[in-house]
Amino acid sequence: DVRLKAWTNDPGASQPPDENRLAAAVATRLGMAHEIVRAEPAPFLHPDDTRLATPEPLDEPGWSAWLRQLGRISLCAPVLMIGEDGDALFRPPGLLTMLRGWPAHDVFRRVVTYTVSHRRYPHLGIWLRRRLRAPFGLRDDRVPRWIQRDALARAGSNEPPREKPHAGRPDAVRYLADPVWQSVLEAAQPAYTGVPLEMVWPFLDVRLIEFVFSIPPVPWCQRKELVRRAFRGELPDEVLTRGKKPLVGFFEEQAARWRAAPHPPVTAFGDAVREFVDTRNVAHTLETGSVEEILAVRRAFVLDQWLRRVERSSTVRSTPGG
Repeated sequence: DVRLKAWTNDPGASQPPDENRLAAAVATRLGMAHEIVRAEPAPFLHPDDTRLATPEPLDEPGWSAWLRQLGRISLCAPVLMIGEDGDALFRPPGLLTMLRGWPAHDVFRRVVTYTVSHRRYPHLGIWLRRRLRAPFGLRDDRVPRWIQRDALARAGSNEPPREKPHAGRPDAVRYLADPVWQSVLEAAQPAYTGVPLEMVWPFLDVRLIEFVFSIPPVPWCQRKELVRRAFRGELPDEVLTRGKKPLVGFFEEQAARWRAAPHPPVTAFGDAVREFVDTRNVAHTLETGSVEEILAVRRAFVLDQWLRRVERSSTVRSTPGG
């Protein structure tokens, strides 16, 4: 007899006010126990604690709180199912892509039927109007200013080679194949976390991906229509008809807190990190950077902390009798 328990993370004021209530309603309808975990404010840097040491620099502000939560979950179950990333899986293609893969009459019939039944247009990828409104010019350099340019030169091109877009689901494949997944999945392994808990992502199951890619994008991939239909009668109507509500102000609040919090002065950076980081631009970014730049510049401090830990470990191993 397998019993399931649901866990909901509550990040605070940035979360929609009805989120916890609806999560509890879903758990009750499905007969699952339910627990809400209040998020802890993520520190700018983790304490230099060997229990938090990772095999490579880890850009995860909430890592210590996440490990504690995994430890609690492991006392209840050996497996944790995580609900990401349905947004990527059900990312619908545009009209031109659909016309290349499906008969035109079938595509237009589905578009009209969906528009009439849902009183909204499906995603058609009509990007020309937005493209014409955008200013002409080169794309902004995505490489942070605080990365040493000679380090970039040694690393080669800062942009990975672009592969040919997927014929039927170019946007979905682009999101599902993003390199960030390597960091997410590697950091979920018990050998990485030190917690005897296996984490699985049902929405990343290859069999499910192949199935979703084989069905018509209209209506099934519009606002996760397939999932909404599948759970009719199983979940509250309020949940099935609810639109997507993202967090509001979460990263802005985090960046403001980090900017105001005490953090190591850039003059205290070790010699090893200066090979990769321009400390002057780190200080400037902390003072004047945007939200995205503030969140990214933390990586310079994480790298410095990690390199110092590696140096201490190497010194201990090389010391006679150590």
